Amino acid sequence: MPERHQLAGKLASSTRHHGSESPQAQQYKRDLAAIQIEDFVRKTVDAAPPLTAEQRARIAALLTPGPGGVPPTFRTADPIGSPAGKDLINGEEVSEIHT
Repeated sequence: MPERHQLAGKLASSTRHHGSESPQAQQYKRDLAAIQIEDFVRKTVDAAPPLTAEQRARIAALLTPGPGGVPPTFRTADPIGSPAGKDLINGEEVSEIHT
């Protein structure tokens, strides 16, 4: 928590002196957002039952964009090995894998 309060103070000071769109303010916003996300994920994981390796991989992939910054499309396994499957996020049939 102290780090969060320090960053919030630095963000406020930077915004006051350099404006909210300054590179310093933008960096403090990113750092503060990262801490808030980390805290949320930590609390959620601590409260949840153990995840399978597949579940952990799907969640981790949300933070690892594919080419062009686009998150991967998750699909169910196809029994005959074709690239077709079902998008696990949107529930739609897909004809190819997007990574």
